[in-house]
Amino acid sequence: MQTASGRGAPPTNEQLRQLVQAAGYGDQVAKLRIIDFFEQEIDDLSRFMRMPRDEAKQALRLELLELIRLKAEEMAAGGRCAEPQAAYAAANNI
Repeated sequence: MQTASGRGAPPTNEQLRQLVQAAGYGDQVAKLRIIDFFEQEIDDLSRFMRMPRDEAKQALRLELLELIRLKAEEMAAGGRCAEPQAAYAAANNI
């Protein structure tokens, strides 16, 4: 199903969880689908970063992939992160 923007319908929470899990196992297509889902937010956020726009987008994508990796590891261990900020804090030793 296509939305007005030409993008498919956003994934449900369960579908996103499955994508994160698949990405954690190395599924490149799952990683690309997650990045595609967040691409508009990446584009919007990159405008506020004090660096060249392409570099800002790449930095945000890299950070997203790191969060996916951490979340996939957590899911594999049987835990669930209540907040994405907790995963970020763990990744950055905050």
